[in-house]
Amino acid sequence: MKFTMRRLLLVVAAVVGALAPASAVQAAECSPARVSVAEANQYEGTEVANDLAFQVIAAADAGCAPSGSVRYRVTPDTAEEGSDYTKVTGTVVWTAASSRTQVVSVPVVNDIAPERDERLILELFDATGLVLTNGTAVGWLRDDDGMVARPVETTVEGGKICWVPDACLIRIRFSVPLRAPVTLHYRTRDVTATAGLDYVEVVDAKVTAQAGVTTVLALVKLLPDQTAEPAEVFELEVFAPTAGRVVGGIAPVTIKSGQ
Repeated sequence: MKFTMRRLLLVVAAVVGALAPASAVQAAECSPARVSVAEANQYEGTEVANDLAFQVIAAADAGCAPSGSVRYRVTPDTAEEGSDYTKVTGTVVWTAASSRTQVVSVPVVNDIAPERDERLILELFDATGLVLTNGTAVGWLRDDDGMVARPVETTVEGGKICWVPDACLIRIRFSVPLRAPVTLHYRTRDVTATAGLDYVEVVDAKVTAQAGVTTVLALVKLLPDQTAEPAEVFELEVFAPTAGRVVGGIAPVTIKSGQ
């Protein structure tokens, strides 16, 4: 009787295991995801207020998805709460549909005063269903007004000639090698060229230059001519950079027909 009952229990267990959802089996085999936060680097900003973006990364076992949550808070270092940044707290949550990398944004207070680079700290804590492997990261607020390095000034390169039907790439220059990424906006204006006939109008586009560079390219698409035309001109205007100021923000661009 004991032998028969044992065999019955083994059969029942095997059937239950076979009927269990794949997700349940996977969950039983997955260890908690490891969570870390990466250092962030951003200019303080002169004309435009920025967010300091921290990447919070959950690394899971192969074939597994992160599941759980972690709380976060910002503490001052050399940066001062209120005058340099806005305090934030909250919770980052991962589900099966979540990206493994999530972003925590800290609003930065922009100003025109030259000052030294400053730091704040993002701290992760109170993890649920996750393991913290690196729970703190420094956030850098880089000076862009001339205390640490020359001010960041943006200029559109003049004299550009673009040939139909090629795409038109206009170079935008920075006064110094960038110490953090800079995003800026650009738009076009008719002079003798006509948007919709000669080129595709740009109302408000953005382009981001990465740390270490001194130039970035703005794209304007040209439209093919039906007949040969004389050279025509539109203007490119750059505005609202996330660092420094614009000192030469408008430049003419000449379109020439390739026919």
